[in-house]
Amino acid sequence: AKFKIFIIDEVHMLSKQAFNGLLKILEEPPEHVVFIFATTEIEKIPVTVLSRCQKFNLKRIDNDVMSEYLKKVTKEENVVINDESVQLICNASEGSMRDALSVLDQAISLCEGNISEEKLSEMLNLNNINFIIDLFENLILSHVEQIPEKINEIYQNGFESMSVIRDLSKITHIASLMKLNIPIQNDILSAKQKEILEKYIVNTDISSLVHMWQMLLKGYNDVKNSFNQNLALEMLFIKLCYSNQLPPIDSLISDLKASAQKDSKKIQSITSAQTEDLTESVNIPETFDEIKSMLIDNDIRLADEIDKLDLIEYKIGHIELTSNEDFDSQLINNIQSALRNMTKMDWTINISGSNPKQENQITINSIKEHFPDAEVVNEDDNIQNGG
Repeated sequence: AKFKIFIIDEVHMLSKQAFNGLLKILEEPPEHVVFIFATTEIEKIPVTVLSRCQKFNLKRIDNDVMSEYLKKVTKEENVVINDESVQLICNASEGSMRDALSVLDQAISLCEGNISEEKLSEMLNLNNINFIIDLFENLILSHVEQIPEKINEIYQNGFESMSVIRDLSKITHIASLMKLNIPIQNDILSAKQKEILEKYIVNTDISSLVHMWQMLLKGYNDVKNSFNQNLALEMLFIKLCYSNQLPPIDSLISDLKASAQKDSKKIQSITSAQTEDLTESVNIPETFDEIKSMLIDNDIRLADEIDKLDLIEYKIGHIELTSNEDFDSQLINNIQSALRNMTKMDWTINISGSNPKQENQITINSIKEHFPDAEVVNEDDNIQNGG
């Protein structure tokens, strides 16, 4: 022959020493030798080997193509098989014709030429799917009281904890697609199983299924790294049950928004009512004459004092006055206090003009500041006493 072709299947299973020996040939390969390596786990191949090879990614075979080929093989081998059994083999092989033929060969030996769906399901351990669907029901409906019994079944039947989580994740994925009416590729469920699953998810929100999927992904690593996988698996299922009792996140957000809008309207209503009450109860005077009228109604004596003053400027909250006569400095405080009580706001009052009492007080304070020990004597009293 012109070429020698060596095919190594599942090459990632070779030992380190075998790869080292193979590498020497790959570094300087003979012209008449061709190596074909097949693997499903390329990440396990040493980089030194990969760098000396051409890589071809093979696509999975479609179930329809695989189904036609399996029917052809069974016909040539005079084996009786129905369409449902062929579909089960296709789903179990996950796009690999080699695996499909291997499963078919086992089924022919087990069923003695007459392959039934029941025996094939038992051979593929697909009866476990019925248990997983039942477990899914308990989790999605929050039947937490059933969890210890399910954990005991897992233990008694020898189911692997990690396998249970993987199968449960697949069922959750299928349920999500069914909820969204999306076609399912490579479906592992029978028509009867999908009918049962459909009943469980009728009243289930898609967000709950997505949340369950996320918790299963995280729980997979938690259970895997746990000191006791059965205990960790039981706690994961309990957590899933209680998480499904919580309202959907979308519902919580919409409720919070509605509550915030309701409170906002309530606050605005209260504020508006308070403002209206304040406006109605307090009449702010627009002119100085209105000030006088209010004082006449409330304090006639103070009104007489203000009537002696002349207006320079009036603004709401500020009044400039002048006086040609003497006035008591306490008058300003009295006016401010009266206006504050009547209008519920602060006022600035300025009065300019002659105020001997105020001027005398300023002079006396100045003298005391410069002569702390000085004694002030009333001048009028001294004149009277001296006379």
